[in-house]
Amino acid sequence: PVSGSLRYRLKKEYRDNRNWILPIFTQYLFITEFESLNYLMEPVSHHLDSKSLYFLYLFQCAKSNRKTIQFEYVKYLETKPKIKFLNVYAIVQRGRKLFVIGLDTQNGDVRHYIFTQITKVIRIDLESNYDLPDPKLISNFYSDSIEAYEGVSSQKVVLRLSKNSETFLTKEYFHKSQKFYRDNDGYLLLEMFINNANELFSLVSRFMVDIEIIEPIKWREKYIENLKNALVLHKKIKY
Repeated sequence: PVSGSLRYRLKKEYRDNRNWILPIFTQYLFITEFESLNYLMEPVSHHLDSKSLYFLYLFQCAKSNRKTIQFEYVKYLETKPKIKFLNVYAIVQRGRKLFVIGLDTQNGDVRHYIFTQITKVIRIDLESNYDLPDPKLISNFYSDSIEAYEGVSSQKVVLRLSKNSETFLTKEYFHKSQKFYRDNDGYLLLEMFINNANELFSLVSRFMVDIEIIEPIKWREKYIENLKNALVLHKKIKY
């Protein structure tokens, strides 16, 4: 038997020391787009506590044995989970996120799910069976779909960089489709093709005083609305 205080210390060390995760974690990366890995592994492994690592193990088992897995999934800004049934094709990493790719058996199409938004694994259907598609098809889906976190069609995005930040920001990796050029006034513009406004906001939020969203107008207006809401929230806080 282990005393309560020792058990607490072991549990804390188990959670704080992430090194034990990495060699196990890398076993589950079936497809990796190396050019996108401009981040270290640690930001991804940070989310993998013992519970989520067990979920990862179950997804790996489902894929290896070609069994349909049933799980709960919560989309961003939603609170109620939805039940999904998936034939797992691959588990992949892109940047700071881990994705599960597979056939959604309820809708009959291939989809991807952000691993950290999987709240519960319900069961693996041991009576089920499926064939894995050609790896090239999975790779094509990976390149086309996970370029953005969610969405179906790419949207042209144009950002204007402040002149003071040009040298620094041109060395940043924002997106695979990024392209820099200058406008008639001499400002440096950054053009990308992105599927989802939230992905764009996460890319520019670190540099909000140095980047202006020019196109699309709807995303610009939504970003301004977010900034206003954030300002109202911070005005309410008393220190």
